[in-house]
Amino acid sequence: MARKKVTPEEEIVNTAVEGTALGSVPAGNVLHDEAGADTGDVPAELPEGDLSAEETAEQSETLSAMEAAETKPLGLSTEEKTDDIELYHHKDNLSQTMYDSVLNFNYQIRVQHPLVVTAQAILETGNFTSKVFKENNNLYGMTLAKSRPTLAIGVRNGYAVYRTWQESAIDYALWQSSFARNLSEEDYYLILKRLYAEDKEYVNKVKNVLK
Repeated sequence: MARKKVTPEEEIVNTAVEGTALGSVPAGNVLHDEAGADTGDVPAELPEGDLSAEETAEQSETLSAMEAAETKPLGLSTEEKTDDIELYHHKDNLSQTMYDSVLNFNYQIRVQHPLVVTAQAILETGNFTSKVFKENNNLYGMTLAKSRPTLAIGVRNGYAVYRTWQESAIDYALWQSSFARNLSEEDYYLILKRLYAEDKEYVNKVKNVLK
């Protein structure tokens, strides 16, 4: 029987699921350091503005259907998040669809503590409305990793850029596998407080999203 042809995106997801907490990703899709010294493929800064027609169409379709690696801060700063947490509890239909898509994808790639991680996505993107999310496909306010594997393709406005939000989710899982693996939920919150964001109320805000 002929073997089914696997698309590049399916290959990324399949590799992620086969690994333990995303311990590996396909060769050729992984860039290794912040400056791109290992591959030469990461530009120091992508130009601000419109994405290519193909990327714009892909992002539009996604939206319509729905590090602390080494340094602080990894998540967006306090000023870049909305102050009104109640925003996250009044999602419109588009935001609810996006929330469901992100949560289901986090389960699919076996990210640990998927409810907490998805709550982070809501907080970091201001309910999927932030500029960093819309222009960079960046769900978690990630900066470009310096040493761990990453799926980021560059930097725009100080934050990592991804081809799709799904690759952003996989990149978060790579961060988790490197720095916050196999922890209880309580210990996971401690890691987020210590490593992920400079906002002292970050963990409380994440928990508030989950209420």
